[in-house]
Amino acid sequence: MRSSDPRERTSELIAKRTMTTNFAAIHTTTLTSTNLLIDLLSSDQKLGFVDALDSEIEAIDKTNGGSWSKSALAEMTRTDSALRESMRVSGFVIFGVQRKVVAKEGVTLPDGTNIPYSNIITVPRGVRITMKPFTSILSTSRKDDEPARNDKDLAKILDGKNMSSVSTGSHFMQFGHGKRSSPGRFFAVQEIKLMMAYMLLNYDIKYIGARPERKWMGTLVVPDTSATILVKRKS
Repeated sequence: MRSSDPRERTSELIAKRTMTTNFAAIHTTTLTSTNLLIDLLSSDQKLGFVDALDSEIEAIDKTNGGSWSKSALAEMTRTDSALRESMRVSGFVIFGVQRKVVAKEGVTLPDGTNIPYSNIITVPRGVRITMKPFTSILSTSRKDDEPARNDKDLAKILDGKNMSSVSTGSHFMQFGHGKRSSPGRFFAVQEIKLMMAYMLLNYDIKYIGARPERKWMGTLVVPDTSATILVKRKS
C-alpha cells in the first residue's frame, strides 16, 4: 500500500518490516517441508509413496548429470503433486481469506443469515482428510489414444491446468490468490524440491507409522516439535 507518510520510510520501520518478512519466509517454508516429510513417512508403506519420489529424483539426477537446474526441478512432477497435496491437508494456516463486512446493511447469506457491518468473515481451510500425494498427476492421466507424456510435458500440463504447487485458485489457496498471492511461492517450492532431492539421494528414511498429532499455536497448527525420524546415509 502506498503512503506519503515519511514515517513509513524510516530505516527503523523498513528494518522491522524486512525482519518480519524474513521470519515469515523462513518459518513457513520450514513448516511446509516438515509437514511434507511427516505426511509421506506416516503414509502406508505398502503404497510406496516415498519409493516413487525416490525413483523420480534418481532418474532426474541421472538424466541431468547431477545438475539441479530450474528445468530439472520442473520435471519433479510427483514431488510437486505430493507437496501440493500435503499443503492442502496439512496446512498450518487454519483460518484464511479473512474479509471485513464493509456494506452498511451487512451481508445476507443465501440461507437468510445476516452478517452485520464491520464483522470479520473467515473461511476455515484446515481440512484433515486422507492424503493422496499423486492426485494432481492422476487427474491429468492421458487417454489410451494419446501419446505418452514425459515429465517435462506433464509439468506444463499441470501448470496449464492450475494444478501445480505454485498455482492458485478457488480450490487451492495455500499461497493465497489473486493480486495478494505469495510472490515468494516459486522460490519456496524450489527450495523444498531441492531439499527433498538431497535427502532422498543421500539418505534412506524410515517410515514412522501413525502421524504425530499436530499442535496449536494461536490460530496456527504446527507439526509436533518432539517428533523424530530415522535416517541412514546411503552406501
